[in-house]
Amino acid sequence: MEPRDGLVDDPPSITLEGAEAGESIELELATTDAAVHRWRFSGSYTAGQGGELDLDRALLADAPSDAPDPSAPFWAMEFASETSRRSRSLPHPTRLNTN
Repeated sequence: MEPRDGLVDDPPSITLEGAEAGESIELELATTDAAVHRWRFSGSYTAGQGGELDLDRALLADAPSDAPDPSAPFWAMEFASETSRRSRSLPHPTRLNTN
């Protein structure tokens, strides 16, 4: 994965080598955001004829489009735990000031 750090709207390039041609590959990514919520992506891809997986060219199984989308693992992430899922809504204020 290159680069390891970057802007949220510029996803890194993800490649894998050494798989069997046509092999199903399960890609899993996980991260923690600034609010310490865990996020996770899991998706299936098929290795190319040379045994490679290059997200710039590969199709995500069950994708909503028939075009490669290297950013799919990032926009398709979901909360990784029930506690994080509950906090997805706006927090309740602990103090409300009125004038």
